[in-house]
Amino acid sequence: MGELEKLISQAVRSLARINLLTPEVIAHDKSIVDLSAWSSKRLLKATLHAAASYRSRGQYGRLRAAILIGVTLFGDRFLLKAERSGMLLANNATERTFTLFLNHLSIDVSLASSPDWIALRGRLKTYLAYQKLVEAINSENGDVVRFLRDRPRRSIRMALVLTALAFLARYFDFRIPSTYSKLIDDLGPPEYISSIASLHIKHSFAIGSS
Repeated sequence: MGELEKLISQAVRSLARINLLTPEVIAHDKSIVDLSAWSSKRLLKATLHAAASYRSRGQYGRLRAAILIGVTLFGDRFLLKAERSGMLLANNATERTFTLFLNHLSIDVSLASSPDWIALRGRLKTYLAYQKLVEAINSENGDVVRFLRDRPRRSIRMALVLTALAFLARYFDFRIPSTYSKLIDDLGPPEYISSIASLHIKHSFAIGSS
């Protein structure tokens, strides 16, 4: 591990211990001040690499600190790259610790006035909405999964496809066929489509169970 990587690791460990992080706390932390001597390009790359490592190891406390450090120092330059790497998407729908991580991040940014943190706040609402939909489909008792498997409904499959495409198009610059893009535009933002899909699945499940 190089000197820069060690400094980032030290900063992350230090800030991860703080229950409520703010832009001011991060910006004035001595470990962050020490990073200012490094070039912006190299520091951005190293911070992203560190965050990805914490993500892959399931170290969500440190991932939280790394993401907030990155957003504080680089704003959208960091956030867009983090999103495109899938850093804010759970690997497993039943990974409850990841949902707790998203909720903790949401608390951190909830009162912040920094434009970059406000942008992250909006993104987190999207990821939490998506996570709730995925958890509903993959509920622990398996009732919803069995229902979808045993009694497939074209409308449910379409709702899920539209939800996924809406998120990809809005937040990942994914180009989708014009057949779907107009429909998605008419339906509204991904969060709204997600809520429609959730209600539709719930309604269909209630009918199938009656």
